Amino acid sequence: MEELQRQMAAFSKAYGKKGKKITKRIEDLMNRGMSPKEAVRKAFAENDVLAWLEAEVPQVVLATAEATLGKDLAEEISTAAMLEALSNPWDGSGMNLSQKLHGAEREMRERIISTLDWQLKLNKGIKKTAEALYDGYHHGSVTYMQELPKYTDDLVNWVRRSRDNLSDEEKKALLKAIRKVKGQADGLRPDTTAYNHFRTSLYELLEKVDGGNKKSIERAIQTAVEEKSRYVAERIARTEAARARYDAFTARYGEDEDVVAYQWKLGSRHPAEDICDMYADADLYGLGKGVFPKDAAPASPAHPHCLCHYAPVYQSELEGKTRSHDFEGRGSEWLHNQPISVQEKILGVKGREEWKAGRAGWMEKARNFEILGIKESRLSEITPYSKRKKIEITDETIQKVKPFKYPGLSDAQNAIMQERQKELLKFAKDENNSNEVVFLLNNQLDIVGRMKGTESSTEFPRSISYSTWVLHNHPRSGGFSIDDVYTFCTYDSLKYISAIGNNGHIQSLTKTNKYDSLEMKKGIYSFLEHLFSSERYQSGGEVERDVMMTEMMCPLLSSLQARGLIIWKK
Repeated sequence: MEELQRQMAAFSKAYGKKGKKITKRIEDLMNRGMSPKEAVRKAFAENDVLAWLEAEVPQVVLATAEATLGKDLAEEISTAAMLEALSNPWDGSGMNLSQKLHGAEREMRERIISTLDWQLKLNKGIKKTAEALYDGYHHGSVTYMQELPKYTDDLVNWVRRSRDNLSDEEKKALLKAIRKVKGQADGLRPDTTAYNHFRTSLYELLEKVDGGNKKSIERAIQTAVEEKSRYVAERIARTEAARARYDAFTARYGEDEDVVAYQWKLGSRHPAEDICDMYADADLYGLGKGVFPKDAAPASPAHPHCLCHYAPVYQSELEGKTRSHDFEGRGSEWLHNQPISVQEKILGVKGREEWKAGRAGWMEKARNFEILGIKESRLSEITPYSKRKKIEITDETIQKVKPFKYPGLSDAQNAIMQERQKELLKFAKDENNSNEVVFLLNNQLDIVGRMKGTESSTEFPRSISYSTWVLHNHPRSGGFSIDDVYTFCTYDSLKYISAIGNNGHIQSLTKTNKYDSLEMKKGIYSFLEHLFSSERYQSGGEVERDVMMTEMMCPLLSSLQARGLIIWKK
């Protein structure tokens, strides 16, 4: 069993224990007269469900990432730094892990409350039906005789609608009591004995409905807590851990020159066909089934609960194979060979019709399909500089530079910046052996200076003192360095600094209207002072100090942004 599955098994077991306590407490509170909403909120608060999620989910995330990174690399990154990096937003929601956990806890509560409200409403209606049935016949009403079929049908429907919250034995007993009432009603005669037997049967039915109501609520609480609420908790743990595994995998193999591709592997639990089947089975690039070039591999997970993962593919495994660029055509060829049911699950019913008719490409209609391209690992920013390798810039990387929305710029200006970033990478590739280069830009985004540097640094000319932008590349990728940040706050004319990795990943710093040079420098010096005075730093060697400096950058930039001095975008 691989690490993510081991962690999820432990998480599920821990939730089972927590869920039983919550279930028991909700039952107790509702028996005391509390509404579902009040009881669930109180039970969640007393059992501190949010704190439990905030402790358990990160454990699953960290353990999965560390196992994927491998012992050597994992030992060089502190647990705190790794968790902070893996808590950063990664999907379209823009939410970090803490925000997602708050949302999950709220959804867990709401699912339980809605389930109980529904069952209580159902029970209230059927109790009235059963009481009306009994009261009517108790007085020998002929009118109720005429309404008997409706009442008994209502009772049968209630049993059926409550089937998830009643045991098989309870359902059988209720249905048997209903059939008995209906049978006796059909044979009723105008004598006291027959009506007495009938009323006895109705009374027994009423008791069973009362008992069924109680059992249905108890079972509804259990189902809501141990199934519906569990689903939400396991979904966030599994999905966040799967993404952490992807980040760790790309951090481990992304800069390994011997690994040239990734192979998509289906998770051991894959109950239904979806885009993952296509990723794993189609030969989209002519390199083999499920094999993607590193610069064109889709991100994982492909969807919530996805347990698919990657395996590294080495250069030697692709000898004699040439990369195809007919991605659309090869994908369509694979789809044509699939059953209609699979096509519809991947494209949707209408999407399949449009694709089949040639009105749309499969990539346009595929569910959960992501435009392929480079995804920067969230761990790259805390991977020590000494452990990164220089990435050679390719023409394909240059062409795939994505639009980046800089704060305060219009769409037209951002389009210009996209071209500037491509120009910079091309200049670094053609003129400086993929080493660091710097472009200085003015307010109109014109290039007013170009400098060549080494693999690790560049000397700035005097013209930087009247430039608005510093645009540069990071040959080993990764985040901003302390030198980048210090340069940014040293020159008052600079409004933006942007770094683009040799893999195409972009991030930027922007000075806000509240920016204050003195406050910025104080913030930087405070972090550096704390770092330099630590025993670990003072006793550590060059590599250890590099690790600590790298780990410091994310908290530093987050702090400066929280104080309103800068906008950090990546």
